[in-house]
Amino acid sequence: MPGPRLHGVRSARGPRCLFSHAARQDILDRAGWIVPAATEQDGVVVNGMSLSRRDSPYANSGIVVGVELADLA
Repeated sequence: MPGPRLHGVRSARGPRCLFSHAARQDILDRAGWIVPAATEQDGVVVNGMSLSRRDSPYANSGIVVGVELADLA
C-alpha cells in the first residue's frame, strides 16, 4: 500500500518528488546486479550493487519512477 502523497515537495534538482509511487533502480554498469532490498512483507524494493570500480566520482545507477497523467493534476 503506498504511503501518503506529499504534494509540493520538490527535490533540489528537479520536479516534484512522488513518494507514493513505486521506483526501480537500474544499474548502468554491465557487471552490476539488481538485488532484493524489501523491508516489508509485501513490499517490492530492489537496489543496485556493483562489483567493479567504486572510486569514481560519478554514480553508476539511476531511479525510474512511473508517473501517470493524473499525478500531474
